Amino acid sequence: MFFDTSTLSPQQVIETAQAQGVSPVRVAIIANGYNRAQSFWGDVQDINKGNDKYPVISLGNDFDVVGKLSRSLARSVQFPESSAYMHFIGCVSAAMLGRFTVEYHGTDQPTALYVVTSQPPSTGKSAINSMAIAPMVCEVERINEQRSKERKKLIAKLKGLEKEMKQERSGSDMASLYEEKEELEEKIAKFCDVVFPVSDTTPEGLAKINNKQGNFAVISDEATSINSLLGLTYASSERKTNSELVLKAWDAGHVSIARANAENNMSFTALGCMAVIAQDETINGIMEAGARGIGVSERFLLVREESFLGRRSFIDNNGDSTFEPVDQGLKANYYKLVHNIMTEEGVKLTIGKSAMRCLNIARQEMEPHLADGGKYSHTMLRGALGKMDKQVIRIASVLHVIRNWFNESGNPQKSREIEAETMQEALIMFHELSKTYISAANASGHAGEDAELNKVVDMVVRLGKANKGVLTSRAIYEAIRKVRPFVGQAGVMKRLEESLLPRLEELNYVCNANGRVFVNPALLGG
Repeated sequence: MFFDTSTLSPQQVIETAQAQGVSPVRVAIIANGYNRAQSFWGDVQDINKGNDKYPVISLGNDFDVVGKLSRSLARSVQFPESSAYMHFIGCVSAAMLGRFTVEYHGTDQPTALYVVTSQPPSTGKSAINSMAIAPMVCEVERINEQRSKERKKLIAKLKGLEKEMKQERSGSDMASLYEEKEELEEKIAKFCDVVFPVSDTTPEGLAKINNKQGNFAVISDEATSINSLLGLTYASSERKTNSELVLKAWDAGHVSIARANAENNMSFTALGCMAVIAQDETINGIMEAGARGIGVSERFLLVREESFLGRRSFIDNNGDSTFEPVDQGLKANYYKLVHNIMTEEGVKLTIGKSAMRCLNIARQEMEPHLADGGKYSHTMLRGALGKMDKQVIRIASVLHVIRNWFNESGNPQKSREIEAETMQEALIMFHELSKTYISAANASGHAGEDAELNKVVDMVVRLGKANKGVLTSRAIYEAIRKVRPFVGQAGVMKRLEESLLPRLEELNYVCNANGRVFVNPALLGG
């Protein structure tokens, strides 16, 4: 940018800025110098303006049984509808656990979700959770009753076999009996009672459940059910160990546990599901766990909506109750859906060609943002947003099963192929859910543009006071690269120059001119 004179009048500054499409302060600094440009600085704007603590999300529908029921129940207890819907979705994924898989790139993927919803006490959490799990509890009672009958038959056979073994037998006969005995004992162990759902346990207790029955489902309206699993209530030295089961169970990884007491040694394939209505503190804890590099936070779908506390209406103008009862027909249909799901075994879902195309396009659009210096380049965000494809196909699988394993005629279609429309809906849901994750990461200062901008501002002000308001991007980079949220991240300089400093210029914190960064004098004090 060149000017004919060494100084410009205020009118000339404004006219030049308009002609060149740049800010007046930049023109003034270049033409007249930093000290003579003070009057052209705009007011500093709030970085967090418009980014509420509770981002507005929209989840749910009014055409399938889960969408209708969760909405009816949410309105009945005056509970946020998106939160209610996602808790139900998490619970349905638990019902599918060990019964359904979805084929993706030649492998059978779990359909289970980790869903954590945040609401304070006295908001109706228990009502939401109780109805969401009620049909599953009924189905598990039925399953355990059947298993008990099978166990009794097998135990009777075992006792008969043991009597035979007390009689004199040849070596070969005895060996055969021992072999039969082992088979019977394995069958008896296989027909153990199912513990479902788990509402409160330790990592060690959950490992035993998984080892015994092949999977676990943690469903609760209390934060304690998940806090211990993530190491949030343990000493820091044990946290990583305690998180391993949660990490591995998300994608059916193998877990080996060796203890001093050999009886507690276990080796099994971990498979789990979580649907917990907790509080903001738990979501913050999940972020903290993610920040320690464990990778646990990126597996969760988080929902955080403003509660209705203080705004609920219990009476109308006449003093009569405003209570809206839940539609009993919807409740009955939900029971039928869960029954249909939990009587299945070994169902493999596939993704239709057009549905896969939708997912691939979305992945391609996401990819540049995951690069070093990109919008989601931070390790935490890269981990969460980089799992978009797997999270989306799981959400799509749950939506597909809800709509294909129940219809009012009583003859559900039970199609195995996920269609494009369902995949598109799942993509939209993931986008909405990512708002909460990014908001939580920003609020905790661990990751996200707001967290980054706030840290850069802190450093710009500190350095600006020591350097008369004139800095270089290199100096800012050196100041931020070893502190949160930048520590350990690649592409920090690129992100600083191409994204963060231009954004701070838009908000009137700095002005980038002639290869230097000029700080708004209002930030430097007297």
